[in-house]
Amino acid sequence: MEKRNWYEKSVEYYSDVLELNPVFVVAYNNRGLGYHKKKEIDNAIKDFNRVIELKPDHAGAYNNRGVIYYRRGEYDKAIQDYNTVIEFGPDYTEGYYNRGEAWLHLREWRKAKADLTVARNKGMDIIDSFHNDYESVEDFERKNNIQLPEDIAAMLKRQ
Repeated sequence: MEKRNWYEKSVEYYSDVLELNPVFVVAYNNRGLGYHKKKEIDNAIKDFNRVIELKPDHAGAYNNRGVIYYRRGEYDKAIQDYNTVIEFGPDYTEGYYNRGEAWLHLREWRKAKADLTVARNKGMDIIDSFHNDYESVEDFERKNNIQLPEDIAAMLKRQ
């Protein structure tokens, strides 16, 4: 099945579930992920907002919404969400990594390095995560018109 069709079916399924149970947090979160994959960003944000309204300590919904803000270039909003992820889920390693990457865009090198280090120390493969979005450090620098400090670039390079 084509991925786009799979995401469409996923959104339909979770919409049906929500008709039966309009306060089912997991269904809103999963439908939000489906909307995100379908690039229906406003609908995705609405669903993540609904999750947060129903369960204000749901770290995953804040992380998912933060990813959308990050991809939109709204780094301050993304960081706010990642701060909440870390507050409610201090072992939610993605929150540290994602916030670290957002700090890179804001050229907050000390904060970026600290978060990337925490994520790595908690067991996350920050190199693989970085390379899911970028071919290389140079690719990141070129696409974002940013020159990373050598120590941070070294943390993110494949050997």
